[in-house]
Amino acid sequence: MSNVPQSVHTVCDEARAFRARHPLLNATQQSLGMLTFGLLRAVAECPDCPGVFRASPDDWQTLICPQCHGVWKYQGEATPHTDHKPPKRRKKGAPNAIPSS
Repeated sequence: MSNVPQSVHTVCDEARAFRARHPLLNATQQSLGMLTFGLLRAVAECPDCPGVFRASPDDWQTLICPQCHGVWKYQGEATPHTDHKPPKRRKKGAPNAIPSS
């Protein structure tokens, strides 16, 4: 994970840039905006090309790096396995009921 320090620097740099662009926000709004914008920029950064951000040409399920042309596609949720049998249901009524006389 050699890109972890670079991602941390990206979060910090982009957070500072957000604060510089929005000086009229109060401290809470600045803190929340700095964290959100910094984290989103770190996610969008190409792991192979530090400082270069991936872009989406057509849809948001595909991201392409403009420098190395690496492509990332959304894989989706894993499909559940359906090869097991569902548990058997018990019959209605109490099987160990005491018979009335």
